[in-house]
Amino acid sequence: MEPEPTSTICYRWAQNWPRTPRCSPLAARSLRARCRGSSAASRKVVLDEDDLRERTDELAAFINAASSAYAIEPGSLIAVGFSNGANIASSLLARHPHLLAGAVLIAAMVPYRGGIGEVDLTDKRVAIVNGTHDQLVSTEDTSDLTTQFRNAGAQVSVLGHDGGHAIPTALYSELRGFITATTPPPV
Repeated sequence: MEPEPTSTICYRWAQNWPRTPRCSPLAARSLRARCRGSSAASRKVVLDEDDLRERTDELAAFINAASSAYAIEPGSLIAVGFSNGANIASSLLARHPHLLAGAVLIAAMVPYRGGIGEVDLTDKRVAIVNGTHDQLVSTEDTSDLTTQFRNAGAQVSVLGHDGGHAIPTALYSELRGFITATTPPPV
């Protein structure tokens, strides 16, 4: 299956999506994690985990370079991703937790079937925003993802909605509050 275009956006202080005070975008575009095994009947998509690891490490390198160039404090960014962008964001939090304060994962799958590994996500905040009628991400996947992050010590907020594989505009206010509460104050 051809990878879908992805934007994973990491935020820091100033303003922007969704019009959140103190947040400005640092965007990494066109990172594409491959998927396998999708069928029209099952609508089940399985991430290519080796490719996801490679793309995640590319994003980490980008963030490290941007952090140096723009004097961004390590651990001050919040990754916000939709669909495949959310998959890369959750993988980034699992593989390179020192880079992030937290993540907003919209329509996110479980990145690694064997779990996210032995990672300490204490003091990390994660919002999982998945629809109960998502044809690509089951409610079981949402539960598994939530459990994996909680077991690693993250503070997880599940912002469910009755929709499908979409960005729920009705939750913008809650997402704004989550991002504002997660963003570390300027040093």
